[in-house]
Amino acid sequence: MTQTLRPLRDREFRLLVSATLISVLGDGLMRVALPLLVLAITDNDPLAISFVGLAWMAGHTASLPIGGVTSDRRDRRSIMIASDLIRALAIGCMGVLGIAGVLQLWQVVALGFSFGFANGFFNPSARSLTPDLVPEDDLARANALLGLARPMQLWIVGPLLGGVLVGIAGPGTALVVDAATFVVSALVLARLRRRDPAVSRETRSIGRDLREGLSYVGSHRWAGVWFTASALSTLAFHGTFDVLVPTMLKTDLGLSEAQAGWWMAMIFAAGGVGALLASSTIGRGGLPRRFMLQLYIAESLTLLGLAAFAYISRLWHVLIVGLVVFGATVMSEIIAETNLQREVPRALLGRVISLSWFVAIGVAPVSFALAGPLGRLYGPRPVLAAVGVFAGVTVFALSLAPGARSPEWRRRLRDRPTVGDLAPAERVAVGELAQADRGVAGGVG
Repeated sequence: MTQTLRPLRDREFRLLVSATLISVLGDGLMRVALPLLVLAITDNDPLAISFVGLAWMAGHTASLPIGGVTSDRRDRRSIMIASDLIRALAIGCMGVLGIAGVLQLWQVVALGFSFGFANGFFNPSARSLTPDLVPEDDLARANALLGLARPMQLWIVGPLLGGVLVGIAGPGTALVVDAATFVVSALVLARLRRRDPAVSRETRSIGRDLREGLSYVGSHRWAGVWFTASALSTLAFHGTFDVLVPTMLKTDLGLSEAQAGWWMAMIFAAGGVGALLASSTIGRGGLPRRFMLQLYIAESLTLLGLAAFAYISRLWHVLIVGLVVFGATVMSEIIAETNLQREVPRALLGRVISLSWFVAIGVAPVSFALAGPLGRLYGPRPVLAAVGVFAGVTVFALSLAPGARSPEWRRRLRDRPTVGDLAPAERVAVGELAQADRGVAGGVG
């Protein structure tokens, strides 16, 4: 436990964790309340949830490239504070209009776009800030702590509180509480020290900064393969889960709004337990030895779990599937984030992280756009099963691509510095890694 909590010795990192706990609590409320609010104002139309998700993802995708550049040029703390306040305004307006009974779908879509646009600035800064606060040896543990804090609030405390609020006061009230959490998070972040930007503001163009980030990804095969797998996973999971699981609970299982809210809360609560197990495992022992292989296995389990949602009919089914799906999700997020923070130069980190989000989230609007019509045409269960199995198998197959696990070989080479000690496949991977490093040395700058 002492090793797990070691990053919390730093005051700045404690503040970051505190702000994360507060704001993600509100996100947990929103995951339960917003779909049910949309269904309530559209007569249970799953296509309406698709429109809202599409707008949110479109706003996020549109702002990510400039958000990554800004995170490398400006004080990341200030960017996060401004983003929190914008998100508070957007989600608070939804809640107030919902309580007043005048909320319309176009308003949810417009405010959802604004919320997503602010996210595109917040996320690169937040994910790039951790290496500024803790040493490299503690990065895996720091990400594990954040990986525990986020799902505990997002999938256990937040959804449980959201389910209670929806049942007692309605989804609009839950969204107002969500808005308040962003304001409190901004106040906590204001206590962090300002930090100088990673690159000069005066002498570099935005276009050049973007090209440098793209050049890094293009010169490192492991990054390209993982970004491809992440994009496929997002395409398969986000819209399919967010649209079709709530729809299935209300239409196929015949649950009321309050009952569906409770079942969704149980899915996320079980996922929080899975996230706790995944985070504590990495927090105690660091990344696994074959961490890139584990990354692809965890991502595949998430998608195969999506297929398992097609067969739930009892509450205990929900608990098991939720635990596996979101436990695997958190495992893959911790490994992927730590790997980026260790491999990518600090001055490029914000841009590369924003590109990773852009590639993945850029396809999310397509996921939401397809989920509603496919659910109408074939029904929720067949779509969940087919999409989950196909995507899960394909993502695991990508782990076999040449160079996909190069960072893993790099770490193993450091442990066994004589190349002759490596297996033949490892020698090939190390050679590919060296070639990629030579390419980026000539392509960046």
